[in-house]
Amino acid sequence: MRVRAETNTRKWAKALEDLHEVAVRLGVEVIYDKISGEGGFCRVHDKPVIVLNRIYSPQSMVRIFIQNLGAHYSLEEVYLSPLLRSLLEKRSVSNAS
Repeated sequence: MRVRAETNTRKWAKALEDLHEVAVRLGVEVIYDKISGEGGFCRVHDKPVIVLNRIYSPQSMVRIFIQNLGAHYSLEEVYLSPLLRSLLEKRSVSNAS
């Protein structure tokens, strides 16, 4: 059971790393900090920034990342892993409802 949990943790950590790389390619600065709240998208001096609460789990940060990147950028032409593409599609379906 422990090996499965470690594999799951690594999967979400890799997904978070992949999203960070996508954000950088899109010109979005990513900040991990201990903040009140979950974080999200903002502009600082007209520069796009995503702030994530560093005490959150990688899975939670991936969810926040997907919500914010998907809301502000078209990710159709950007390579995303199958996991991230699936999460983005689920987000789109839930927003359409």
